[in-house]
Amino acid sequence: MPDTFENRLKKRYWLWMTLPCFCLYAFTVLFLAPLYAQLSNNILYMDSWLMYLFEIVISLADILAFVVAFSFFIYTVYRYRMRGAAVFFLTYFGLLALRRVGSLLMEILFSHSVGADDIWSVSVYFVLDMLTAAIVIWIVAHTFKKYTRYEAERKKLLRLKGDSQSDEVLYPYTRVYDRKNPLQACALRVGILLSLSKIVSRLIFDVYLGLPTGVIQVLIMIIYYLSDILIGVVTYAAMLWTLGFLHKMAQKKLPSEEEQPTEA
Repeated sequence: MPDTFENRLKKRYWLWMTLPCFCLYAFTVLFLAPLYAQLSNNILYMDSWLMYLFEIVISLADILAFVVAFSFFIYTVYRYRMRGAAVFFLTYFGLLALRRVGSLLMEILFSHSVGADDIWSVSVYFVLDMLTAAIVIWIVAHTFKKYTRYEAERKKLLRLKGDSQSDEVLYPYTRVYDRKNPLQACALRVGILLSLSKIVSRLIFDVYLGLPTGVIQVLIMIIYYLSDILIGVVTYAAMLWTLGFLHKMAQKKLPSEEEQPTEA
């Protein structure tokens, strides 16, 4: 059996690592999000701590799905360029469709009606999600294109000097951020992009609701926007950990491969 990154993902890590995350995400989208929408319109719960708990859980599920899907995408591109990475993008695309369409269907189930505003909102946010995903793909492709060119120039200089041409060690990381490390560069840019998408999404929501009318509402709005910035930091750290985990797992062989007798 070929000792390839794709085989390891399929046989050891892909299902057990991603499937629980995506199942949790599906549960959050199809059950918690519509329930949150219903409770937020109920005068008994709209200002309770339960609503803030719902928001935190839903946001964490979003970040988890984003980190897992695009960490796998980035690492696959790192190992084999764009080959084989489409499956992870398509997985995330499916999650986006599940979230937006699923939430709309559950809203219809709960309220037994759907308005033009609901369809417009789902469409706008779905387009924004897809635009974010497309930009991530561009960021990763552009970053690794620059890295490939840099590696070619570095090896050329080493060859002229008569030194070894071994690849640079990208993990473990030598610092919190290294702009020459494509894994860290991608993770940072993707984290910033996620923060910006959250901020734009919140701006659309705030414009739809209208400007705040009091000091308390202004303070709450500021806290929300600061939390959107914090999401970028958390995403960067989580992606670095996930990329490092994938790198360590990629160095291991499957048990079936280890048991194979070596050729004489």
